Amino acid sequence: MDYAEFRSMLSAHFKTVLEAHKQSIRENGHLSPVVISSFQQAVAEARVPNDQTFKEAADRNFIDNFIMDQILGEFGQSTDMPNKTRQMLLNEYRRANGAYCQAVLNYDATINAYDFETRDDKASTPSVSPVSPGRISLTQLVSDFWKYAKLEERWIPKTEGEKQEHIDLLYEVLGSGRDVAGIGHAEARMVRDILTRYPVNRNKIRQTKGKTLDELASMPGLRTLHTLTINKYLQTYKALFNWAKQNGYSKENPFSGLSIRNRKVNAEAPRLPFPTALLEKIRDALLDKGRNLQDHHKWGTLIAMHSGARLNEVAQLHLEDIKTVDGIQCFDINGSGPTKKLKNAASNRVVPVHPRLIEYGLLAYIDTVRSKPGNTRLFPQFSYTKSDGYGRNLGRWFNETFLPDLELKTKQLTFHSLRHSVVGQLIAAEVSQAHIMAIVGHEPGTTTLSTYNRTGFPPSQLLSALEKVL
Repeated sequence: MDYAEFRSMLSAHFKTVLEAHKQSIRENGHLSPVVISSFQQAVAEARVPNDQTFKEAADRNFIDNFIMDQILGEFGQSTDMPNKTRQMLLNEYRRANGAYCQAVLNYDATINAYDFETRDDKASTPSVSPVSPGRISLTQLVSDFWKYAKLEERWIPKTEGEKQEHIDLLYEVLGSGRDVAGIGHAEARMVRDILTRYPVNRNKIRQTKGKTLDELASMPGLRTLHTLTINKYLQTYKALFNWAKQNGYSKENPFSGLSIRNRKVNAEAPRLPFPTALLEKIRDALLDKGRNLQDHHKWGTLIAMHSGARLNEVAQLHLEDIKTVDGIQCFDINGSGPTKKLKNAASNRVVPVHPRLIEYGLLAYIDTVRSKPGNTRLFPQFSYTKSDGYGRNLGRWFNETFLPDLELKTKQLTFHSLRHSVVGQLIAAEVSQAHIMAIVGHEPGTTTLSTYNRTGFPPSQLLSALEKVL
């Protein structure tokens, strides 16, 4: 296959995908700030030579190769080719994907404006911007941004609470009535500077509670926010002003490019995976009948360490979520129901039950729960909170009781480390990135992977991968 032929295929493919995305925008409304940001990143990366942009991006390289092969298959072309040819086609695919992402962004921007003028009016009246920058306060901007975020169910309650804290600080620094058009790079840098000196748990610690920012600035020895947390604040502000720009409220995003890099030697990893020896120690302790563990603690943890599911995904499982698909016992991880929440759309998935869980007696436990009248959830003992869903009890028990009892407690090893451990084991076993994403529910990012795999992988494929865990 030559260069011109592949370009022709890419043009035909992305024209079809672009029209489908336009139809989605027409039916469902504007792109979310997260999608806009990821598409903008794809556009930027497409302008940089491949050896600079993707030198260390092994995951992206795998996914782009996967999608390119799908496109080749779509047009009946062989995916077997010399490495030099593959690299040439891969570079061209990335350029085409960048152009596609830009086209989607352009289309999304065109439907922001309303035109109420007649053709005759236009001939004699100067054009007026539908929304003039400077006519909206920061409070109004946040209100509009929040309204659409809720409609899109963009955040789980816990994340929404965190972002509200971020916005409250922004109000305190800039003023809630501040003209959005008057917020520029100087103001954004001032916010970042304050974050670098901002104390941890300001509103919870007696020493800092109720203090103004000026008072806090004069208090030495305070423990300040970690770089990762600072970047979370800045990401919230970047998303807010990106939405403002897309909707005509601001000419630029003053918070773009303000995130702080971590020096690798000083960066504190929030969570680490458990080494295999420690995983085996945890598993043996969970199966030790002499410990008299509560069944909901035991099985909740075992499921997480054999599936990579998130804490709340495990804790909120219903009995009807354990089902047989193609002859294989599976967990149907979903957000169906008023109190069930998922992190993102990719989190909705079907994951096979690991054979070891069946060997340990999980199905017998499920039958016991089913036999008790009124039980609809796999772990009815876990109570619901708006901020943490059903996961608080299990997380606290594991982090504050179980790990200390095993003398394994550190700041970097938590319940979420079980998820990191599953991902690490799958990578070590050379499971494909696409299958790993399907198992643990990772977002596909800026690629069009979901276009080719809307129904998911067969459970038999995922089971073969999961069997390599522990």
